[in-house]
Amino acid sequence: MISDYLLNKIALETEAKITKAEVEIDGKLEKVQILRKDVDKNLLKVYVNTTKSKGLITDIRLLDDDGRVLLSKPCERIKNIGYALVSSFYIRFVEEELTDPISVFELRGIENV
Repeated sequence: MISDYLLNKIALETEAKITKAEVEIDGKLEKVQILRKDVDKNLLKVYVNTTKSKGLITDIRLLDDDGRVLLSKPCERIKNIGYALVSSFYIRFVEEELTDPISVFELRGIENV
């Protein structure tokens, strides 16, 4: 079982890696502001503010320093120029146990008789 301590460390490390955000609006990528990042135990919360532009937002992405996509939230939201749009990411890190794990013997084509 993964400890709560390790799940918290994973959330904190992921939070540290998120340094940029962008939205896809009318097919064009636009950099946007990260308002806030919080970690509460195994829950990572990220808030992104879209103030400029108008059009159809089809994706919101959180990026690392090198511009690689860490998290993506496909959506369809219409953004008007008259207001800002705050989007939130809530990511909970959990352990999932596989009830039917893959057998090494099955991978090799050998039956354990």
